[in-house]
Amino acid sequence: RHVCMPGSHDAGMSKIDGHTLLGGIPEHVLTQSQDIAHQLASGSRYFDVRPVIAAGHYKTGHYSKMGNTLKGQGANGQSIAEIVDQINAFTATNAELVVVLLSHDFNTDDGYRGLTQNEYEGLLKELCGIKDLYVAPDPVNVDLSELTLHDFIGTGQAAVVCIVQSTIALGDYNHKGFYRYNQHNVYNNYSETRDLDLMIKDQLKKLTQQRSSPDNSLFLLSWTLTEDATSIILEGSSILDFARKTDPALFNGQLTSLCSKRTYPNIIYVDDFRSEVTALAMHINAWLAS
Repeated sequence: RHVCMPGSHDAGMSKIDGHTLLGGIPEHVLTQSQDIAHQLASGSRYFDVRPVIAAGHYKTGHYSKMGNTLKGQGANGQSIAEIVDQINAFTATNAELVVVLLSHDFNTDDGYRGLTQNEYEGLLKELCGIKDLYVAPDPVNVDLSELTLHDFIGTGQAAVVCIVQSTIALGDYNHKGFYRYNQHNVYNNYSETRDLDLMIKDQLKKLTQQRSSPDNSLFLLSWTLTEDATSIILEGSSILDFARKTDPALFNGQLTSLCSKRTYPNIIYVDDFRSEVTALAMHINAWLAS
């Protein structure tokens, strides 16, 4: 809880690998310009991975509502197998802590519903290919936010933690490096606006409300803008265009002037992840968290 780490929003969406009839426009589904391998190399350590089943395979996806249904707007990104390989390639030579959040699961082959128990177990089985999954002492009851970095990586070996936001039963997977969301409970409340100033005010207000002490629960600073009909139809803007506006605003002084040894974010969460976000997290850790 005393550490700040850089994070990637919708981390698998750096490419399009299949899409719906109306939802495959890159401007509206791509959230990252680099794949997870390059995000890791640039310093990201918290990954929002959104698993889907598409054409019988586990992939990542970015799907949005169209009316009362999800069908019609969205696309698939990196495959889960590709992400497993990229994490393993990184942790083979970097003894780092990596957190993977699994959320927003859909079966795009069957009405865009959530994954069933069996389908989710198939996903977890594939993710067991990650070589450095971290199994905590008493993994069913542990609060991961109360462990130290030394607990995770003090032996010189990387640690990968997978957080499952679904309500499916983990069963034996709880002893293989998979944990429920409440075991790494993060306050994550995005602003849902395309207005940069409104987003900044909203997120900084939430930061001061939720993190009056470094011992408070984990806080995710959602430094992202959300597309709406105006931005899509009239302006032709993209998610990556929004990121080019929001990411520089991290460094205009509004965030750092608000932060203190008692108040700072645990996760800085952005689209189009860049190493500058890593530098900011390192600054917070060096001058405030420590």
